[in-house]
Amino acid sequence: MLVIHRILLDMLDAEKQSFSARVLLLGIAKFCIVSGGSLLIGLLFGVLSSLLTLATRHVEGGVHCSNNVVVNWQKTLTFNPLADSEPILLLVLAYSAYVSAEIFEWSGVVSIICCGLVSVTVSCQKNGNLH
Repeated sequence: MLVIHRILLDMLDAEKQSFSARVLLLGIAKFCIVSGGSLLIGLLFGVLSSLLTLATRHVEGGVHCSNNVVVNWQKTLTFNPLADSEPILLLVLAYSAYVSAEIFEWSGVVSIICCGLVSVTVSCQKNGNLH
């Protein structure tokens, strides 16, 4: 909705006096470009966040999984800096998707939603919650 509003405002500024089929087609083309570009950026950052999630798949909660052997944190203190900073990195990647789309004057909201949908799909598959 925000994308359509922005396009209509641009159309009114560019063509103050007349509204023709050419202006309408340009608006539809701009809508497709903005939506497609936003989805592409969101998909790119979603794949990056998915790769980050898959890189930390062996460390879950307070348990370290290695070669199908589960060891409690009390027995071995393993520190995985990538796994410990995963939530912050995921937030940074999501915000980067938003900012990247806004730099091109595309929809940051569409971009961050697409990034989140791709990321949550991989996270649910990683944790076994997606059927």
